[in-house]
Formats: sequence, structure tokens, C-alpha cells
Amino acid sequence: MSPEVVSVGDLNIDILLYPPKYPELGSEAMSEVIEFKPGGSAANTAVALARLGISSGFIGRVGSDYWGRFLVEDLRREGVDTSYIQFDDVHGTGTMVIIVVGNERTIIGYRGANRYLEWKPELGSYVLSARVLHVSGYTLLEDPQRATVLKLLQFLRSSRGVAVVTLDTGYVISAIGIHELVKLTRGFVDYVLTNKGELSRALSELGLGTEVSDVVELLKMWCVRALVAKAGPEGAYLYTVNGKYLHSPAIDVEVVDTTGAGDAFNAGFIYGVIRGFSLEEACQLGNAVAAYKICGRGARYLPTMEQLLTKIPLPEDLRMRLSRYLAK
Repeated sequence: MSPEVVSVGDLNIDILLYPPKYPELGSEAMSEVIEFKPGGSAANTAVALARLGISSGFIGRVGSDYWGRFLVEDLRREGVDTSYIQFDDVHGTGTMVIIVVGNERTIIGYRGANRYLEWKPELGSYVLSARVLHVSGYTLLEDPQRATVLKLLQFLRSSRGVAVVTLDTGYVISAIGIHELVKLTRGFVDYVLTNKGELSRALSELGLGTEVSDVVELLKMWCVRALVAKAGPEGAYLYTVNGKYLHSPAIDVEVVDTTGAGDAFNAGFIYGVIRGFSLEEACQLGNAVAAYKICGRGARYLPTMEQLLTKIPLPEDLRMRLSRYLAK
């Protein structure tokens, strides 16, 4: 039996450094703190969902090394199903060096074993009865991982499995272009989760403007139900294929580290979709989970439902609705 949500993507070890300023090219900077934390966009979302009380599974690939074993065991402790994580005897575990200066972070990454995810028929069987398949855009950067994920999407649509597919584009729009991304995923995705900058880049590449009608044209071209553009301190913007548009403001909190905020938003949004919330409420919940995350260091500073309800100021209607699930 599949978990409610299966996430497919990268699983990395994050090395976080906090220098007082970013060094100029060819110079040096020192950090008084170094932290080693579990990461990977799709894995972060899987953990966030598990902490909120959603049964969660993860598909990915790590090296057969210390960090690979560490990361898989960490997911297990979080309650994430790791049955379909692959181990690679040749390529090392993905590693991200994250430099945080003030509220800004810069990442230099090594994808390692992530990109070598292999297709196996049991992957299709695993996700067939899930309610949501969440796909990280990083999976579409390179083969064989890209071919594996596309085969998974094609299998699900041909089998009429999985109620909803969500795609977080990450920076894949910049990397391969919107034309290629639409070509690869058209008809396979229900909800696109991106950010304001990537959306603007996509619209510009297509020769479109930034009006709601332009975004709707993109959605029709892509054959998706809706798109959410995450915008940091602005919150999030929702566009639906039938022309609905709304702005969901961010929640005002003291920012410590924005690493993984988008992954946290994804979990809140997916939670709302699974529970039958309106898309507006799903965006509000996404902003709430992201607000909690940015109050602490690292991508896995993520709330349980109780912590979310007690530490983040939520709209009262949404708070009451979520409280019912906490009581269960």
C-alpha cells in the first residue's frame, strides 16, 4: 500500500556555513559555525508532510557511503517510508554547500548519486495508489534520473493512478528552458509550484507578459490546473487555468535562514490539497509552514501540527480546521 504522498527527487547532505559576508571571487571568508544537516528538496517536503501527520514516502538514490546510510536512517526516524531508495556503489551521495549571509543563501552543489536513479517496475506499483506524487524539478535536469521520472509519470497516467501530481520547478526553468519543460511534462502535472522569478523568466521566454491572462495562456499550453508562484516576503500568488487569481500574503516572522522555505511551502500546500481545502487555504497553509521553517537554521527546521498551531499566527478559520486534525 502506498503512502498518501510519494515524493521523488534528491536526497543530500547539506553543509551550512555562516560567514559575516560573502567573499569576493578569489578571496576568502571564515565562518565560526559549520552544520551538517539532511537536505534535498523533495526529501525536505517528504519530512515536512510526515511531521504534519501525512503518511509519506520517498524515491531517490544515494551513495553506498556513510552519508547515504545516515540520510536514509534519518528519513526512517522521521517516519518517511524509504523502501524505494536506491544505493549507488559508484557515485557518492549528493552534497550541497550552503553559504548563508544575513537572510540570503548561496548554494554550490554536487548531485552525485541522485542523477543515476534507475527505472524499476516496482516504482510504478509503489506510487499507483498514492493520493499525490510530488516531483522535484531537479529530477528533470539529467538522464538517467530524468528518463526514470518521465517513465514514472507516463506509467501513472496510462494506469490512471495517483489523484494529483505536483511539480516543483526549482531552477529547472532556467536550466532547460520552459519550452523543454512543457514538452517533457505536458499532460502529466496538475499543480506547478514555482517561484516568482522563474515564472517571469518562463513568460518572457514564451514572449508573454505578466498579466493574469498571460499566465493562464501558459497553464493552458502546459495542461495544468493551477500554478503557484512563491515570492518570499511577498507570500505566494495563485493562478488557475480558469482565470482565478489571488495573492496569499506571507506571515510576518523573524527570519533566521530561508534554506528550504520553498520545500516547506510545498508540504503545506500539498497537505491542503489532500485534506480538501480550497486552493486559497492551501496557499495560506503553505505560507504558514514556510514561516515556521525560516525561523530556524537548515532546511529541516520544520513543524509538527501542534507547533504550527501554537507558534504561527494563522487565519482563525484555517486554525479551527487544522485543529480538528490535531484532535484526531
